[in-house]
Amino acid sequence: MGKHTVVIEFSGEEPAYSANMKLMGGRVVAVAFADELERAEELESQRDDLLSSLDGAIYMIGERLIKDTFGYEWYEEAAAAIARARGEA
Repeated sequence: MGKHTVVIEFSGEEPAYSANMKLMGGRVVAVAFADELERAEELESQRDDLLSSLDGAIYMIGERLIKDTFGYEWYEEAAAAIARARGEA
């Protein structure tokens, strides 16, 4: 069984949907009456801003407090975790 997400923009009257409604041989299991793609883009932007701030904060902590005692291995691990969260690693 596969699931597809389809976004249809209507210029006129919008049709009614309901759970279990049959559509093109399938069954409607979820309907969002908002632009969820736009919301996903906003969340991704917020995530990127947060990760950038976290990256900067971790670096500042290392520079000011921990550099001489622990070296930079902890920073490299934190930076790698941030890269994974961004989907870069």
